[in-house]
Amino acid sequence: MRKEIIVWCFVLFACCNCKSQQVIQSSFSNGNIPITYRNHIYIKGVTDSVSGNFVFDTGATNLYFDDLFYRSNKFSYKNLKNGHITGAGTKGQDIVIIMDTVNFSFASENYETEAVPVLMLKSILGDYADGIIGLDYFANSVLEINYIDEYIKLYEDINLIDVTKYKKLKLEKFENRLHLPLTIYIDSINKISGLFRLDIGNGGCISITSPVAKENELEKRIENKVGSFSKYEGVGGDSFCYYFRADSVLFSDYVLEDVTMNFSTDNAGSLAVYNHYGLLGNGILEKFDLIIDFKELYLYIKPNENIYIPFDFSSLVFGYVNRSESMGVWIVASIRENSNASKSGLKIDDQIISINGISVSEILFECQDDFFDDVDEINLEIKRKRRTKEINIVLEDF
Repeated sequence: MRKEIIVWCFVLFACCNCKSQQVIQSSFSNGNIPITYRNHIYIKGVTDSVSGNFVFDTGATNLYFDDLFYRSNKFSYKNLKNGHITGAGTKGQDIVIIMDTVNFSFASENYETEAVPVLMLKSILGDYADGIIGLDYFANSVLEINYIDEYIKLYEDINLIDVTKYKKLKLEKFENRLHLPLTIYIDSINKISGLFRLDIGNGGCISITSPVAKENELEKRIENKVGSFSKYEGVGGDSFCYYFRADSVLFSDYVLEDVTMNFSTDNAGSLAVYNHYGLLGNGILEKFDLIIDFKELYLYIKPNENIYIPFDFSSLVFGYVNRSESMGVWIVASIRENSNASKSGLKIDDQIISINGISVSEILFECQDDFFDDVDEINLEIKRKRRTKEINIVLEDF
């Protein structure tokens, strides 16, 4: 019989002294490890002879499987438990946890991991994500991340890297997560300074927690903002936030101007906590070459060519999850309030079959971000409650 346990905010057995993953072989001499970067960092890995694409997430601890990936492959794990997990969003997921030893490898790194949660990840991240790799897999190493050339590289010691052109930031680690200081200049009068969580599993720029937003009266003080409801924000599901543009962000010695970000209004979940100010995601981090020294707790940053690309909101005004491989559709996951999408009748959970006459199954994952470039209006064929209809949406800037 399966027992019930609870997992909070991706921290699995955080209060235990047991070791949930163990490195059984490591090599720091095999050069660059290829990644795919599309708002998230995808690493090809193999788990008990089954290959998949795993999202690297410093907001996670160890190894996590997607439910469909788990059920579609012939894994023979016997020792399973039921549990519940929460994260971004106000709800959570009932999950299965594999208590057997799971063998996982990527490049020349080999691990044995126990207590592997099985989550509904594809409903959040899309079909390309088969699982998540957390920060404990890199705890005894130094990690270089190159967003431009799409590779990571592992080192045994920071002294093996020339860091003379990098800025060095001290990281603070608590609740098994990494944090660093940021200052956000909302406008010429209001600013926010505090510790933000380093969240490489977050595809956005900055998300401010609801307690910080409330304390600083952001909903009242920020006039030019737009609300957005998301049903698939994270493992916690439903979430509401306001998007806005801050005057600038001070990141180490670098001043980033006109930065797009959001603040949460959630009353539960990982964006309703009081112990940090918010999340720092790839929307900002991708503008730098990164080196994370997990052993000594430092982040090294050096601007790359993305630094010259201005921050901007998508003109699409709705978010979607790419389920073209498993379901043949894209699923509408979020819609901005009072946008052309909402006025045109688009709804959360609508299943997009085609866009401008092109089946979404024909749009490659690697090309989906560029698909809407230079497009002013889109015609969607959608399926809703077994009926199909067409919706026309004029794209708009915010």
